[in-house]
Amino acid sequence: MRALLPATPLEPSRHLSQLLDRPVYLKLETFQPIRTFKIRGAIARFSGLARAGHHGPVVTASAGNHGLAVAWCGAHWGYPVHVFAPAGANPAKLEAIRLWDGRIHQGGQGYDAAALAALSFAEEQGWPFIHGFDDPEIIAGQATIGLELAEEAELGTVVAGVGGGGLLGGIAASFAGRPGRPRMIGVEPAGAASMLAAQRAGRPVALGEVDTIADGLAPGQVSARTLALFQRHVDQVLAIADQALWPAMRHFLEVEHLVVEPSGAAPLAALMRDPALGQGSVALIVSGGNIAPAILSQLIGGSGR
Repeated sequence: MRALLPATPLEPSRHLSQLLDRPVYLKLETFQPIRTFKIRGAIARFSGLARAGHHGPVVTASAGNHGLAVAWCGAHWGYPVHVFAPAGANPAKLEAIRLWDGRIHQGGQGYDAAALAALSFAEEQGWPFIHGFDDPEIIAGQATIGLELAEEAELGTVVAGVGGGGLLGGIAASFAGRPGRPRMIGVEPAGAASMLAAQRAGRPVALGEVDTIADGLAPGQVSARTLALFQRHVDQVLAIADQALWPAMRHFLEVEHLVVEPSGAAPLAALMRDPALGQGSVALIVSGGNIAPAILSQLIGGSGR
């Protein structure tokens, strides 16, 4: 992995540490070449394809960041990439996918509809389908964040956003069996709380409706694989209202001087709501910076809620 990607910074936030009276660190996945942690899982998956001797087209579904990561890897490995995106997907992310020669198929309401269309297309063509989170190689790639955290600081708590669950599931699994394992806390939008629904039911549950500005945390259903990882390794999952994401994004922009999308701001939103969350020093996984132009405009103009 590090042959392609150096470790991302784990930076202490002096302002947040003083404000919350505990050490707060920011794991800056916004420093990735495509400004999102998703590149880790995509590299792991493409490495597996190459080892297996596949050198042709691949198919994926994404609200944006995963598709961008797959397109980046496709350009690097020389594989044509087809990305199925829902209607209303972040236009900045779609343009970035095109920049890396990804071929976009857009339509359907929400990630799950795009994923069904992508899977059908992949089966018709006989090409590999690269799932955004229900894939052991994807999860193993995201788990490299945990390996880096273990080398970078002694932590009491790790907080990460939860969409499909591959990010925190991988990080938490990477700490399994380690002495002094941090508490693992996941944050998902109240309007897309698919992991909480799955935990209550004891199985993946399809949400009837998803409503959140955090497009990277908006699949309508987690997988049995990621649910099992959370049941074994994650200590707590909580939901946060969209209105709490705005002050977190504004803090990143005005104080930390970082452009962070709503999905990446979710951990800070949870910590701002509950400064005592978890225990000891805390690392917030700042998962992505590919913010939609309309949201950035509202932040800069001060009209965000």
